[in-house]
Amino acid sequence: MKIEYLIVFKTSEKVCNSIKTFKNLLQADDLITISSNNIKYKNKDFKIIIGHGEITDKSQKFFQLEVNYEEADDAIMLLQELLKRIRGLVNKFGGEMNVIWDDLGMYNAKKSYPIICELENLLRKLISKFMLTNIGTNWTKETLPNEVRDAVSKSKRPNNNLLHNVDFIHLADFLFKPYQTKFISELFEKIKKCNSVQDLELEDLKTYIPKSNWQRYFKAVVECEDEFLLKRWSKLYELRCLVAHNNFLTNNEFNEILELTEQIEKPLKEALEKLNEIIIPDEEKEQIVENVTSNLNEAVGEYLNYWKLITQEISDAHSRLVKEANKNYTSKQQVIALIKDGHLKQEFLDELQPLGEFRNILVHKNLNSDFTKDTLEAKNNLIENFYNKRVFLEEPFF
Repeated sequence: MKIEYLIVFKTSEKVCNSIKTFKNLLQADDLITISSNNIKYKNKDFKIIIGHGEITDKSQKFFQLEVNYEEADDAIMLLQELLKRIRGLVNKFGGEMNVIWDDLGMYNAKKSYPIICELENLLRKLISKFMLTNIGTNWTKETLPNEVRDAVSKSKRPNNNLLHNVDFIHLADFLFKPYQTKFISELFEKIKKCNSVQDLELEDLKTYIPKSNWQRYFKAVVECEDEFLLKRWSKLYELRCLVAHNNFLTNNEFNEILELTEQIEKPLKEALEKLNEIIIPDEEKEQIVENVTSNLNEAVGEYLNYWKLITQEISDAHSRLVKEANKNYTSKQQVIALIKDGHLKQEFLDELQPLGEFRNILVHKNLNSDFTKDTLEAKNNLIENFYNKRVFLEEPFF
């Protein structure tokens, strides 16, 4: 193992003018002794190399400190303690530590990778089984975006789970990201029609609160909050990025990875064990598929979000303006009722229908459907323009 620091002091501070005085600084700690090319800490010897130079234009001097040890495992803790004490001494005397090489940090990173990878695949397994057992074997085909589908088809492992194409941080969105299944405008209409608070039912009001799939279906069988898991997954993502980008990982960061992994792993395993206890009503499966589709592809998610905004305003207009409003109407039926009552014009429905048809292709498309990145961008522009020019007030649309 090799750990290499470049330590810089300002020449004006008159500290450590030579290698000898630098060694004296390190030996200010009673547990550190330096002799020749060895540094001893708690009766354990480590080899060191010390270099010295000056940065004349910057009025600074530097020391290059290299600590080496061949037998890694049996002295890791002592080596970590020694380096911590060295950093403390340098900081105390106004020096600036710069890490040039850190085998210890890479050692921690190498140990961390399989731990994080196993947890990541555990979540993929849970999502896959959850979808397969509740939506069916075709859920991947129905929700697979074109770009991901092409990547999978060209892969040497075409049967690979599509969730392996989803980024670590977005993987958690499948279970932990809250979403609404009811329009808030419907709640406003209920409130308007009430004469007193007693006319409102608490359980009905709660159905308007955004909830994650974890909260909807797993919380009843696993005693763990989605916020608890999402917060720790997000923190683990930050540490995973350090590992993935070949950054040095401190001992504290490695221990944090172990702690976070343990906290997340336990409820995920319990959820897998109790998956057969989860029953999803048929009317909620459509919403789950749409939610999963949104998370698989950013452009698809953008389109579906605009569609939700549009249908929400249609529902709101239908509730406000149609005398015999029917809450069970589809969006198309609501628009027809608004047209019949003179609040919208036929042109509105003519533009809305192809947008709705494309939404259905995104959510329920088969493998023969083909749309590229440019196609998605064009469709997003269409639905955005449609949404921006809508007027769901007392005046007719168009």
